[in-house]
Amino acid sequence: MASESPIWERAERDLVTVDPQGSRDVWLWEHSKRVANNARRISALPDTPTQRLDPVALEAAALYHEAGWVCQYRQGLITRFDIMKLPTSEEQHEAAARLMAESLRGLLKPRTIETAALVLRQLDDRIIRAPETRILADADSLDEFGVLALCETIHRQTLDGQGIDAILLSWQRRREFGYWKARIGRSIHSEAVKCVAIQRIEQLDQFMSLLDSCHTGEDLSQAFQEVLPEAQ
Repeated sequence: MASESPIWERAERDLVTVDPQGSRDVWLWEHSKRVANNARRISALPDTPTQRLDPVALEAAALYHEAGWVCQYRQGLITRFDIMKLPTSEEQHEAAARLMAESLRGLLKPRTIETAALVLRQLDDRIIRAPETRILADADSLDEFGVLALCETIHRQTLDGQGIDAILLSWQRRREFGYWKARIGRSIHSEAVKCVAIQRIEQLDQFMSLLDSCHTGEDLSQAFQEVLPEAQ
């Protein structure tokens, strides 16, 4: 399995943060693993150009695409609670490319490391040329749709001391302003991946409606209307 390879072992060592009290934070690492697995699956789609594709470079770039956050944390520029709270910047992608190149030297061929670094640097370009970069961008974007996006929202807003009201309000506003449709058109290249993103949004809508009902107690009213007549 890929997760047992030396690349994955090295990436886990690099991306799991540990605070002064010894507590491990695996949030960024789990995201990176998920993106790497998504990228591998997307690269196998029929509409993916595979002639020039370097699957190992894609895997390395996917694992390290958020590593710039860890670099800043270890430099003392941010706290662990700041990690991935904002979109990753060009500076962070550059730091990720440097860390990846240094850490995987000796594990991968120099040409593969160069390709992976180029993929990371291209993530900030408006026109993405390398097939690996397009695949990575799609794999990363999938985390913004569906229940995974809700997990990210809960993670951020819990750290900010906010509760379910704020989570529901954020979801409702994004629906009202057509955020999801615009985001799919802007960030996803593959038509197959777009279909998955749409499906995830529909699933999240159902879940959020249930959450809203439980949070406001509407489900109680509905249940009591069904139960009380039978009890009389």
